[in-house]
Amino acid sequence: MPVMETLYKTNAPEELERAEYYQPRIEPKVLVGKWVFFVTEKHAWYDDRGKQVFAPGFTLDPKEEEGYPSLEAAKARYDQQVNHRASEGFVHSFYIEFDDITLIPRHRYRRIERV
Repeated sequence: MPVMETLYKTNAPEELERAEYYQPRIEPKVLVGKWVFFVTEKHAWYDDRGKQVFAPGFTLDPKEEEGYPSLEAAKARYDQQVNHRASEGFVHSFYIEFDDITLIPRHRYRRIERV
């Protein structure tokens, strides 16, 4: 399960001068001695050639009282946000998955099928 992925309208963002993207993520935090999970989302444009991010900002940035008490609840909200972006054409997902044993990162791709 990705806890952060980068969503584009193209499967080859490196070919564009500036590729618009959304980056939803689940962020765990300890508040008042308990784990709470937040779903946030960053929006920006990326220039792969220059390795630069342009106009970054948050499109989903909840307050501390808006966290979820379980990872399962946060995952449901995360999936809802990913489906929302897919409905706008951001169906190409790039994410990193770590090997269970070696912890070596692997770059992954998936095309999001709207639910």
